[in-house]
Amino acid sequence: STSQIEATTGRTFTHAEIRRHALQLASALHNTRGLRPGFVAGVVLANRPEMFITFLGINVAGGIFSASPRLYTARELRR
Repeated sequence: STSQIEATTGRTFTHAEIRRHALQLASALHNTRGLRPGFVAGVVLANRPEMFITFLGINVAGGIFSASPRLYTARELRR
C-alpha cells in the first residue's frame, strides 16, 4: 500500500520502499563515511518524501538529524 505521495510529481512510496532506502542510506553512512552513533547530520532538503527517508536513515545509523532551511546561504550554514 502507498505510504507517501510526492505532491508535485505524484510519485508514490510504499512502506517497503521507504524502509529499503533508509537502510541503504544508513549503511552508506557507516560504510563509506565512517560515521558512528551520535553524529550530527546537517540536512538541507525540500519538504519531500526524500526528507523523511533521510531522517529515517540517519536515525537508523544512530545519528541526529538537524534540518536547515533551504533559504539559508552557505555562509549561514557554516555557522
